[in-house]
Amino acid sequence: MPKCAIQRVGGIKPALHVAVVLGLLLFGGACGKEDPRAAFQRNDYRKALPGLRELSREGNHEASNMLGVMHYLGLQVPRDYERALKLFEKAALGKHPGAQFNAGIMHFRGLGTRVSAPEAYVWFYAAELQGKKQAGPYVISVGKNMGANQIMVSKSKARGYVPTGEEGSVPRAMP
Repeated sequence: MPKCAIQRVGGIKPALHVAVVLGLLLFGGACGKEDPRAAFQRNDYRKALPGLRELSREGNHEASNMLGVMHYLGLQVPRDYERALKLFEKAALGKHPGAQFNAGIMHFRGLGTRVSAPEAYVWFYAAELQGKKQAGPYVISVGKNMGANQIMVSKSKARGYVPTGEEGSVPRAMP
């Protein structure tokens, strides 16, 4: 029997065992398995990588953003701007403000793609609408190089990447 398997404890009903197991799984404590996002925050990228990949495949936008950062900086993976951009955009489309800001940076600087002021503006504006204060100066700077019509179209597109009241809150952006 594996070390982490639930063993029968005298006096505890089987239904309680199920409740304990579900609680451990829901709160990340099963078998001592650490949340890979916590490992990332501690800069333990070797431990974070497999779990972040799995969470990203499952649609976790925070994990996709973190993987994008790892590819952008070359942390435990080869530096790959194209892969970083794909991961940032995956999370940005999921309305993650930190990923939106990061995707804006990639388009603004032409990393993993060609420089695109309209595309950078979309992501910076979406991040700013969600309270990402660092995006504000970029919105102004990029907007100076765009026409009024381009700005209007980009703002409209950006609003589609911001949660509405029915969608609830978005995860907090990473600093």
